[in-house]
Amino acid sequence: MVSTCEFADVARLPRPSDNLAIAVRRLEAGTVISLDTRSLHLNHTVLEGHRFAVLAISPGEDLRSWELPFGRALSPIAPGDYICNRAMLDALAARRVEVALPTEPNFVDLVQPYRFDDRKFRPGTQVAGLPRARSFLGYSRPGGRGAGTRNYLVVLGTSSRTSSFARSLAARCADVRVPGIDGIVAIAHTEGGGRDQPNNAECVLRTLAGFIVHPNVGAVLAVDYGAEAISNRALERYMAQHNYPLTHVPHRFMTIDGGFEEQLEAGERQLRLWLGHVEAERRLVPL
Repeated sequence: MVSTCEFADVARLPRPSDNLAIAVRRLEAGTVISLDTRSLHLNHTVLEGHRFAVLAISPGEDLRSWELPFGRALSPIAPGDYICNRAMLDALAARRVEVALPTEPNFVDLVQPYRFDDRKFRPGTQVAGLPRARSFLGYSRPGGRGAGTRNYLVVLGTSSRTSSFARSLAARCADVRVPGIDGIVAIAHTEGGGRDQPNNAECVLRTLAGFIVHPNVGAVLAVDYGAEAISNRALERYMAQHNYPLTHVPHRFMTIDGGFEEQLEAGERQLRLWLGHVEAERRLVPL
């Protein structure tokens, strides 16, 4: 049974002068598409996001999409033909896509490499610098941490085991409303909670270290249970070995030892002790 549909329902023509359209859903072989006063017959299945011709294209003619040439026809292309190069056919065959593919490509990529002509180069006039120094309202962090645009207190769950604790502690402090502090937030993840060293340990430690010294962080409380493969001790050692400016960040490595509620209270006391210090940070960064 032949399926007939309107062009606007199944495809898009980015620009009026394009000779190719983009399918917005899979179109089965045999589909007939009504476009203006014409009918386009699809001889092959066109996958979503792939292109088909809306005009006849001669060998050597450019293929245009968004009014830009990106390929050159190898053979005559009729309206409705599926547009494919060798790389597309090989990739679809390797993925074992269950559609009948064309046996040969009908276009090659059109790549025009840029060539710099130094004979035609004419340097412009250097723009003069501003007469005065500029600044923006950011936080200039010491130790080479850069400039932040936010000022957060962070509860960092060092491993997956402390993710719920970090979230609970941040939620417990949700009532904090201090001018100059953007909030108390939890950083939780799913790695390093077991006793065996994970194969991505270096990546996890590097990511956590980056969070700690991020310029949007005013202070950080890292929490663990002490027995995980990714622990506070491992994180502190990693940061020392790789010269992270940890001493320039108000921080504490806290090991949970006791009841959950009791430890939440201890963590909250630490965060509230930091409020005055973090709030005292002022926005002004010279450019």
